[in-house]
Amino acid sequence: MLPSLISLLMLSAAAVQDLRNREISDFTWAFGCILGFIINLSNYSWSYLPKALFFLAFLSAIWITKLMGEADILAYASLLVTQPSISGYIPPAMATFIYSNLLLIAAPIYNFIKNLRNLKMLDDFDEPYMKKVLSLFLIKPAYKKDLEKIKYYDVAEVYIDGKRKLDISRSISGIKKGEMPDREPVWIIPTYPLMPFILAGHFLTILLGDPIALVFGMRINY
Repeated sequence: MLPSLISLLMLSAAAVQDLRNREISDFTWAFGCILGFIINLSNYSWSYLPKALFFLAFLSAIWITKLMGEADILAYASLLVTQPSISGYIPPAMATFIYSNLLLIAAPIYNFIKNLRNLKMLDDFDEPYMKKVLSLFLIKPAYKKDLEKIKYYDVAEVYIDGKRKLDISRSISGIKKGEMPDREPVWIIPTYPLMPFILAGHFLTILLGDPIALVFGMRINY
């Protein structure tokens, strides 16, 4: 019970920071891990180590390929310390990773539905109609006042041979702090604060247990 509480408090603090300014202090993870390590001294076991190392290697691969931000990776890695468990096929940290990313699927769907009214704004782009429609999952029009709040984004507009084109490849290669464009509105690839999703994913981990076990019709709580 105490490891779950420490984990939830750590992720809650990170979620608040992420929503406020999209920056998370390293102190959040350091404090959570130190406290978690002290509390869990009797809970660590050799049988937990292979599961933890496997997920840590998985996170390292994600970090190297820049598929996820550093703070998000630190959140999952910290859960390996704050909530060790030999129950289940995978550690609670990896279960949280699965649940949170399943929840994250809702973000582009919401973006698409909200964007349908803006489809006409893409008429000036020299792109196939279907590409314009599918792009609505990842891009959105924004004004300068919006960009100051979004903070992390990339401009999705490019000009090739004088033609206005859409470039959504940056959503795969990773997005950093965007530059302020000299026109508005401009189509951008926004990022979402992931900590609230990770926090919600950890709630599901506590409530539902191992997601792999659920697939096989079993219930394994951590």
